Amino acid sequence: MTTAKKLGGKSEPTIANLQETKLFVTVPEVILPNGATVPSFQVGQYACTQNKDGQLSISAKDKPWVQISYYEARKVSEAAGLNLITELQYLALAFEIAKQDINWTGGKFGVGSVYQGLHKFTAKSAQAGKFESSVPEERRWHQLSNGEVIYDIAGNCFSWVFDNVQGNEEGLVSQSFAANSPSLTLAPFPSSKQGVGSRPDDGESWAGYALIRGGYWRSGSGAGVFCVEGGWPELAYEYVGFRCTSKKAPAAVNKRTKKATMIDHLGLPVSNFKKSRDFYFNALAPLGINAVQEGPTWALIGKEGKGEMWIGESERGVGERRKKVTATLHIAFSAEHRAQVDAFYTAALLAGGKDNGAPCIREQYHPHYYAAFVTDPDGHNIEAVCHKAEI
Repeated sequence: MTTAKKLGGKSEPTIANLQETKLFVTVPEVILPNGATVPSFQVGQYACTQNKDGQLSISAKDKPWVQISYYEARKVSEAAGLNLITELQYLALAFEIAKQDINWTGGKFGVGSVYQGLHKFTAKSAQAGKFESSVPEERRWHQLSNGEVIYDIAGNCFSWVFDNVQGNEEGLVSQSFAANSPSLTLAPFPSSKQGVGSRPDDGESWAGYALIRGGYWRSGSGAGVFCVEGGWPELAYEYVGFRCTSKKAPAAVNKRTKKATMIDHLGLPVSNFKKSRDFYFNALAPLGINAVQEGPTWALIGKEGKGEMWIGESERGVGERRKKVTATLHIAFSAEHRAQVDAFYTAALLAGGKDNGAPCIREQYHPHYYAAFVTDPDGHNIEAVCHKAEI
């Protein structure tokens, strides 16, 4: 590796109150092919950043905190009450990402490549979370099975990783990569193929190195969610940052909170079920909304197995009467965070929707009303909205 410098004489940064600055996503429990179970955990949606006051934060507005050694990354993480992401956690995250069709350029597992983030030299340094590449293949976000969205697990900048697979108590590599090591065997395709990223051969020894994962803005085909390389732990590199996990156990997931409501579900008549099906299935996937039941001309969609919206051809949308579906509706879907609103907007346009309002704050409703609007194939006004203040 190149462009490294020794740390020394640098004052320790003040740690911010992460209750105000943290932004975590929940990774569901993952059972790896070797039978190992990685419990559910919370991880930063973005690589760790450093604000103007030199404080640790997790933000889409600031560039990743690079030029920091492995040792220093662990130190500031622990001082903030957080942990550096481990090798098994990163592998679970990569394995979870690779299983989702939405994370493949071809829209289906194994078709095309897993999105690799910033890796084609379109940037000259690690970029803030809000930066978007003009190259479609450099999409920076990936979606998990629970609908959560995470950024830069591949590309933009490497992340230091605490190796709890072939590492010692300091998290540094201490033995050769075994042929059956999950660090090498989990990727669904060969090294540097179909976007999985580069990895070493079994038997290689990186003793004394700290693992770095994901790739960076100039990694080319080597970038990927399974990409793993090594760096000297006492050195700081311009292309290596770090990502933290929370020490708190995630709240119970996949159990929807019951809330009083006067509506059980709603129905949306459409003129062309196939066209509308393709639109809604793709546009709403970033929000964690999927098909619950489906028939030849209808589908019931919702979250976590509970159908809440019916779409289909009805008496108002069959045969010659299809053109009579002229009354339009406005439907707003909830987003957990603003990144989901952005992802919805992008996916909806790619699925054939028409722009009806790009993602932004709508202060006329309230100061934190962040929403995007598109029209579906029948002209219905479809919205995704997040009411939370940006962290």
